[in-house]
Amino acid sequence: MTQLHKDVEALTAAILSSVPYGSTIRVTFIPAAPRVQQRVSSAQSSQLLIEQARAIRSAEGIPFWHALFIAGELDSEGVPPAIIRSALFHQDPTQNKTLQFVVNKRTPIELADLAFRAEVHGRDTIALQSRVTTASGRERYLPMLDFTSKATRPGSEATVRVAAEALDTAGILCSSARSFHFYGRDLVTREEQLDFWARALLLTPIVDERWIAHQIRSQVGALRFSANERGFVPRVVREIVRGQDREERP
Repeated sequence: MTQLHKDVEALTAAILSSVPYGSTIRVTFIPAAPRVQQRVSSAQSSQLLIEQARAIRSAEGIPFWHALFIAGELDSEGVPPAIIRSALFHQDPTQNKTLQFVVNKRTPIELADLAFRAEVHGRDTIALQSRVTTASGRERYLPMLDFTSKATRPGSEATVRVAAEALDTAGILCSSARSFHFYGRDLVTREEQLDFWARALLLTPIVDERWIAHQIRSQVGALRFSANERGFVPRVVREIVRGQDREERP
């Protein structure tokens, strides 16, 4: 058994630990979105703006799209229409190849087998959808959240931990290599999923507001459990408990 297999098995076992056996989960193959340079015209003004945004991102440590719009607003011509249109690009995970699994004790092993043998390359990913169908046929959702805080900063993990605790949803915090992911323990309704994301948006820029926007458009969340292009599988770094449970601990 390879380390990749072990890492995926450990991650998915932690994510699914509170999903009842007999529930149906969905796994989606998501091709990497084309980079912004490939989505805009080759106009020199757009390419120059992208280079300026990269410099701002590096200097200020802010998300790329924030830097891109700042760079555009500093120019008398503003942000080019091609950049605006590119910002609206959306990939719906429910429209990609999707597999279903009925949860049992072997499901983490099956997902690890899938991640190990699947043909995914570079920035392509295999993601777990938030939608869960219980054995009784009810549609429920596993709370998910993507953060933007850079893992290399000394206070990032502590910051996202406090943010996750403030959302008062029990779950696990995972390192995604560059930043962090959160998975809730308790299945929620569609309305509760939307409320969770709405509350999380108030924590921008700690959370990835663009990821949330894409999930809302698709009406379902999706986070990768496969290795990234550098071979890193998200790993659990912290258990998050509700405020009441923290207060009740001795």
